[in-house]
This record gives sequence, C-alpha cells and structure tokens, in this order.
Amino acid sequence: VHGGLGLGRVGSLLSHSYEWLYSTMTLGLVSLAVVNTSIDTTISETSDPSQLGLIYGALNSFESMSGVVGPTIGGIMYSTNSNFPVVFVMGLYVFMTVLVWRLYPEKVKSDK
Repeated sequence: VHGGLGLGRVGSLLSHSYEWLYSTMTLGLVSLAVVNTSIDTTISETSDPSQLGLIYGALNSFESMSGVVGPTIGGIMYSTNSNFPVVFVMGLYVFMTVLVWRLYPEKVKSDK
C-alpha cells in the first residue's frame, strides 16, 4: 500500500499525458484510502475506548487543517520549482514509513 502511494506520486511527477496523470493519481488515492482505513483500525484497537472520541476528533481536525494548509504550502513550493512539492511529499512518505517501522513494533510490544 505504501508502494502505491509512492508510485502514484512518482508517476505524477513523470506524467507526460493527462491519461497517465489520472491513472497514477488514482493509484495514489486508492492507496491513501486503504492507509486511512488502516490508521483508523489501528487507533481503535490500540486506544483506550473512553478516549476514542477525543482521538478521532483530533485526527479529523488535523486532517481538515492539512487540507487547507497543505495546498497553500504546496503552492509556495511550486512557485519555487514545479517538482519540489512532489519530491517533498515523497520524502515525507519515506520518513513516515521509517518512523512507523521503527516505533510501531515497540508500541505493540509494550501494550501486550
């Protein structure tokens, strides 16, 4: 799934036609939907049931805020270099993937 996110972004960066762009963006968006579902499931399984409302509220707030702040920052990056926003997002994916690989197993072990 993370590969789909990355391939979708790389494909968007290398797109040479609208068909290619739409195909790669579809791959990325479907992968993102799977990742969001996985995140919601993980949160519900690892969190205190009495805190789920607060946690989901904060998660939705940050997702909504990123929908406003992200395009603004992306536009500023794009004005510098048209490839910079995509490269930056791909770097964030790599960073977050490494972070999850390192920290998530520790969290699961400590909860058992």
